[in-house]
Formats: sequence, structure tokens, C-alpha cells
Amino acid sequence: MTRNFQKLIRIGIAGICLLSGMAVFAQEKPFLSVDSIAGNFYRQRMTYPQEKIHLHMDKSHYVSGEKIWFRIYLVDAFSHLPETASRYVYVELINPVDSVVSRIKIRPVDSLYYGSMSLPENLAGGNYVVRAYTNYMCSLGEEYFFRKNIYISNPLELQMRANAEFLPPDAKGKREARISLVDLRKKCKLSPTQLSIWLNREKLDYTWVARDSVAKINFRLPGEEKGNHFYIEAGNYHQFIVIPRGQQDFDVSFFPEGGYLLEGTACQVGFKALNNEGISEEVSVDVFDQDDNLVVSAHTFHKGMGSFLFSPESGKSYYAVCKDKRGQSKRFELPQARKEMYSLRINRWKKGKFLVSVLKSADIKDTKSLFLLAHSRGEVKYAKPWDFSDDFISFDEKSFPSGIVQFVLLDTEMNPLSERLIFCLNDDQAVVTYKTDSPSYGSREHVKAHIRATDSEKRPLTGNFSIAVTDDRDVIVDTNYTLLSNLLLTSELKGNIEDPAFYLQRDNRKARAALDVLMLTQGWRRYRIPEVIRGKFQLPSSSLEIGQEIAGEVRTIGLFKSKPMKKGKVSAMSMQANYLNLVETDENGKFQINRFEFPDSTEIILQALTTKGKPGVELIVYPDSFPAVVMPVPTYTEMKEEVMPGAVEKADRKYTYENGMRMIYLDEVTVRGVYKEKQEIQINEILATSTFNAKDIEEMGATRVEEVLMRVPGVRVGVDGKIYIRTPTSIYDSYIPPLVVIDGMEIDDQSYADPYYNPFESVNMQDIARIEVIKVGGGKGAYRLGKSGMIVITRKKIDEMAADKVQYNVKQITPLGYQKPVEFYSPKYELAKEKENGKPDLRTTLFWKPDVKLSDKGRADIDFYTADGYSTYSVVIEGVTADGKLIRTDGKIYME
Repeated sequence: MTRNFQKLIRIGIAGICLLSGMAVFAQEKPFLSVDSIAGNFYRQRMTYPQEKIHLHMDKSHYVSGEKIWFRIYLVDAFSHLPETASRYVYVELINPVDSVVSRIKIRPVDSLYYGSMSLPENLAGGNYVVRAYTNYMCSLGEEYFFRKNIYISNPLELQMRANAEFLPPDAKGKREARISLVDLRKKCKLSPTQLSIWLNREKLDYTWVARDSVAKINFRLPGEEKGNHFYIEAGNYHQFIVIPRGQQDFDVSFFPEGGYLLEGTACQVGFKALNNEGISEEVSVDVFDQDDNLVVSAHTFHKGMGSFLFSPESGKSYYAVCKDKRGQSKRFELPQARKEMYSLRINRWKKGKFLVSVLKSADIKDTKSLFLLAHSRGEVKYAKPWDFSDDFISFDEKSFPSGIVQFVLLDTEMNPLSERLIFCLNDDQAVVTYKTDSPSYGSREHVKAHIRATDSEKRPLTGNFSIAVTDDRDVIVDTNYTLLSNLLLTSELKGNIEDPAFYLQRDNRKARAALDVLMLTQGWRRYRIPEVIRGKFQLPSSSLEIGQEIAGEVRTIGLFKSKPMKKGKVSAMSMQANYLNLVETDENGKFQINRFEFPDSTEIILQALTTKGKPGVELIVYPDSFPAVVMPVPTYTEMKEEVMPGAVEKADRKYTYENGMRMIYLDEVTVRGVYKEKQEIQINEILATSTFNAKDIEEMGATRVEEVLMRVPGVRVGVDGKIYIRTPTSIYDSYIPPLVVIDGMEIDDQSYADPYYNPFESVNMQDIARIEVIKVGGGKGAYRLGKSGMIVITRKKIDEMAADKVQYNVKQITPLGYQKPVEFYSPKYELAKEKENGKPDLRTTLFWKPDVKLSDKGRADIDFYTADGYSTYSVVIEGVTADGKLIRTDGKIYME
């Protein structure tokens, strides 16, 4: 049943006190009620509903100067129903040294999140990560964010490259690197006049050997940090170089099934080997007892993982000798076998069936009462006391939804004794088919495709999806990281999962076996299950973001000590957005401005005044905060050499056709001369009946705008403090409020009619450049005239204010705003002259549409035109249906 995510947040917060009371009750009185356990899981989901994110990107290899096109799928973590409770999703590009290169904010358009990210034309080639999250997801940490590895090339890589030779470290860990620049076309070394080298973010000194054209660098790696890089800059050439560890090392972790080795009982043990870069390592494993007798041998089965079976003897300890493919051996101690302990075991029995059994150490004679719990994404699927008269319980995989199922063995007081994961893969997701109107196409021909989505029973599904069509000559489709593998697998597990989509292959026996081993070596991570069972509920620490916000504080300016300004006035104005707002500070001098939403690059001027409208205060604006990058950028993203050069050259030619030549960096040139700013005369200056400039205002000593305006005949201040202008009529004179314009922004009539609102309170007299009064009868100016006329106030520019004096009470900010979506351009060759024009069609992404909606009959149609040349095209479709079913399919379009 569809849930409203935001409503759940409110319900959860409102019920915190009630839930806390239930938690105390659960601590004082142990329970063994199935309803109580299921109820606690339900309350946890209501108290803290969680989100998942997946990005479908048009491809996984880009060239600097291109756009990354993406669709964001934000779903409820439990049901996979689409969610829009979080107003914004943040998408970031992170470079190899863990710095954020670009950050954009995406808001939903017709309940769908999508956008694009422009890559700088001089971006250095290397491994990058695209990271996406909501503010609400920050409660859980970066491990729950979406992260995808991409490779970005720079066209200059086709002409030159920096090669690095690393010497082994000395006894003190000091290392030497030798870097040379090579002209790839002429096959010779280059001697650049300018060369800069950084180790991660630290600029290094080096020795240049002229005769060899080599830069020699002596350095040390910073601690145990992974993913170290050199960053090379030579003129307009930039490149990241991965620094390998001086000594290749590896580590092996051991995971007894269910959590423990049991004395005298045959136990399965999973293991996982990683090298010192965090990448899976192939190793052999020999297990010995304390007397150095070989007990069992094993080898990694897939991606550094494997398993073995053995029975630990009472009182004995065991260790493993592991050897990597280089012949390096290391010894690791196995966990100590336990007495008086129980553990879970799960075995695949036959297709669609698995068996759950409870093992016990050999010393246990009289069994205790135990309880078996199984849940999928926080929904209880099985909860019953364990019956030791049965050796096992058989489960049908179809009784669980696709995804991870966690089995937990509990004692009578609901203390967890053992845990085991299993992955179920059923036919419960969307079935998508697409058909083109022709089996093959020629150059620049019209392609029409018909797409249909149904469930496993052939019933039509509604919802939406995104589609990418790419040229196989230039793009390698990422089949390892998909919407299915992300939302069903990686978003639920701890740690990095290499090639996750491999495990979801239905007809691959190795993939199914590897998936079972993966469940042995990884852990489920959404909720703290032992606490949930007892009624101790986890609460979110980050707020649900529903709009933009500016926060800060106002303090007095004192000779010795500043104090918070209580009930100070803070105004926010944006001419671009036609926005004006006025708020007061609280008793601590703090303020918040919210309930607004602007596109990116919108400038906002903030001004703080005392309670009496004086400028003698300091305005402090809190900067936007974003989560730090903790997880390093992987160093192992690779592209096939035979594909990448052609794609880079093609993308570079496309960029040149559309934008002109790429930027050429020249030496700095200083031009001396006098620039005279053009003085523009505004129409309101011509129409003004009275004008006061900054000097006039200063000489009259006015402290408020009203004091200036009262000097104008026919202008008065009413008893309500508002300004009125006399309007002559044939019968009598009447006073009517004028139209007020501040810095080009009109104050609407409704705001001016508010008895508590005065637009002039937001204006500091020292900031005013000019005040003009225009009465009715002077003609039409740049703005619509009010019934009685206009009052136009123009403030000084920020640099003019700074030239007068430092203004502590004024700040100009450009907060991160939402991105306005840009439509992907796909040319149409409808006419013969369009088809035969000589301009080359150099698209690598032929077609991208992020917002395709399915009809009530589960159908959608798309069309586009093929490009030049003969190739095959790859089609990738990803999406989510209205009832939370996942959409993923891919296929081919053939050229004649």
C-alpha cells in the first residue's frame, strides 16, 4: 500500500514519547510475542522511514567538456515506492583526491528528479565518483549514499601523457618517483617550461633532469590513506597518476556462518581477501591447528571470497596461512571456537528452496528455548519459537520479496545469538519488452520503439522510466552497476561490493554460488535489529529538507565585546528573483529565512539593522554545510584501450563544432589603459519630480527614508507610518499609497497594505545612491505607475559600499539553488536536405530521455534518429513502477 513519506516523518516524531515508554516496558518485561516483534519493526519503520537513491546515467565514460545526463530514482527503502518528500537531491562529482569538483541541487519536476552536470573543458583525466544523497540521508552517513565510479578523459591525452616510474621505498619509507611527459604522436619526451606536481593536495618540489627530461620527486605517502595520486599540470595539460603502494600487501577476514565457530560441530567459514588498495585479491588458504597440522585447504572462489567447512576440536585454536598470487604468505588467527553456543546454518536445497537449521556446540545436552526471526527490509516474514524436534525448516524463496532476508536466532529474553543472510531472487519485478519498427537502420534514419511493462502475470504496470541509447563504437555499457543491483543488493550491505550485477544473473550457477558466499561475508545495515526487537527505536538526526534556507546571527559591534542582537531586523533581497523578505532575530541573535526557492546562481543581498533601524551591527551568515568525503575514490576503474581513444577524439570534435576551439592558455598579458564606464540614463530619472542623491541625504542628516520624502510637496506620512502622495482631482485632493520600487524590484500592493510591513525598514540610509519621487501625470516610465505615482530607491553597488567603508551589516551571497533542467538535444532528419547536410553527427549518446511515462496499459513510445556511420546501438532502460517494482532491461539496435 502506498505511503506518504513525509506524513510518516510527522507521525514518527509525534510518537517519540510513546515509543520511549514502550522501550522502557520492553526492557523491564522480556517478551516472546510474535505480534510485539512485528509491531516493533513496524513502529521502527514509521519512526524512521529511510530513503534509497539510484542514478541512471547515460554512460559511464565521459570526456571533459561533455555533459553527464542522469535520472535520479529516490525511493522508500522498505517498499521501493517512489518518494518526493525530500525536496532536493544533491549530486556531486568527486575527483581522485576526494575533492568535490562540482555540486548541483535537483528538485522534482512533475514528481521526477533529473538533470545534467557539465564537465569543465580542462578537467584532468582520471577516476572520478558521482555521489548523490538527500539531506535526510545524512543521518546514516556516506556509506548509504549513492556512489558510482566513472572515468573522465581529457582530449590532450591523445597527444601527450605523463608516465611515472616508482622506485621501491627505502628502510625509512622514503620513496622516489620519476615522471616524464611523452609526445604520443612523435614518440619522444617533452621538456615543459612550466611543470607543477602535487601529492594529493600538497604541492611538491622536484628536481628536473634536463638531459633525460625527467622530474625526480622524493616523497612519503601520508599514513595509511588509500587512493594516493600525483596531480600533474603542464600548461593546459592535466593528469592524475595513481601512486601504487610501495609494498603490495593483503588482508584476509574470516566469517564463521551464523557468527561463531562451535566446538565439535562442522562449521562453514567464509573468508574475504583484500589488498592494501581495498580491491579483492586472489589467495589460497591453508588452515592449521595449534600443533601445525593441516586441517583444510581452500581457494578464493570469486572476487576475493571463498569458504571452507571444518569441525573445531574442543580446546584447540586454529590459524590460516594465506598466499597471494605473487607468492607472498601471511598468517591469520581464526576466531576461537565457542562452547554453549548456538548458530544458524542455511543451505540451498533445490531451485527455489532453502533450509534453515540451528547448530549447537557439542557440549550442549539440554537445549534452551530459542526463537527464530526472519525479516526482509524491516518487514517481519517469519517469527516463531524454534522446535528442536525438527532438524531444519524448509522455506520457499517465493514467500519472500526479492532482496536480502535476515534470519536472527534469539533467546527467551530476545538477545540475538546468531545471524545469517540469504538473498532471494524472484520474478516479482517488472518485465519490460521493447520492439523497434524495423530490424535494422541506415545512417540518419528514424527509429521508432514501442516499450511495454508488465508484471510476471502479464498485467500492465504504470510508472515511469529513463532510457539511454549509446553508440557501441564509443561507449561500453555498464552492466555491473544497475538499478536492480543497487536497490536490491549494494544499498542493503556494508562495505564495497565489486561488480554487484554479476550476482543477479538467474541462469549462472557460479553467480548464485558466489551470491551465497557474499551473504556470508557482508552484513545487513539498515536498522539496529537487537534494539528494534526490544523496542528501542532509532531516530533520524538530519531533517527532512522541504525548501531552501538561509541562517545566521546578528551581533552588536562593541569596543571590547559583542553581544547577540535580540529582535534585530534582517532583510533579504534579490533583484533577479523579485524577492524581498524581512525577519527578526531571536533572543540569541539568530535568524532563519526560509519558505523560498531560487534557481542556482541567484544573488541575494542580506542586511542587518538594530531594532531602531541602525546599521551598527555585524551580520554573520552561516555557510551551507555538506557531508565530507570519507570514502576514497576507487583507483581501479578501467576502460578498454581499443574503445577509449576513438570515443575521446569523437567527443572532442563534437565539442569543437558546438563550442569552438577549446580554451588555449596563454602567458599572462597586462593591458594598461583607462576604462570609462558607460553612464546609462534610466527613464525614471527623466520623469522624477524630486531627486535626492547620496550627498543630499548626507547633508540633510536623514536617518530614515521617511525624513527625506516628507520634504517633497504633496508627500506625507500617515498615522500608520506609511507614505502617501496627494493626487489632484476635479473635486478634491486625496492621498493614495504610491508604487514603491527598491533596486528595480516592485513592492506588491498586498505587502504594502500589511499594517506591520514597512518596505523602507530594510534600507540602510548609508547604502542609498538615489531617491526619486514620480507623481502621476509625468508619463509612463520603466515601471507601471501607481495611482498616485512612484517612489524609486536605488542603492549603491556592493563595491561602492565597500569603497565608502567596511559594512559589517551587509552581505551578498549566492547560495546553492536548484538546477533548471535542460533538454537533451537529438537532431531530427525529417527532410532530405537535413539528412544530406555536411555537418557530421558525432553523438556518442544517441538518445536520452529521463521522463518517459507508462500509460494505463503499460505502454510508451519513443523515437529518435540514428547518427553517421555503421554500428550497433545499446539501449538501457531503468525505472520504477507506481507500486514499487523495479525496471531494468537492455538490448541492441542494429545498423545496416
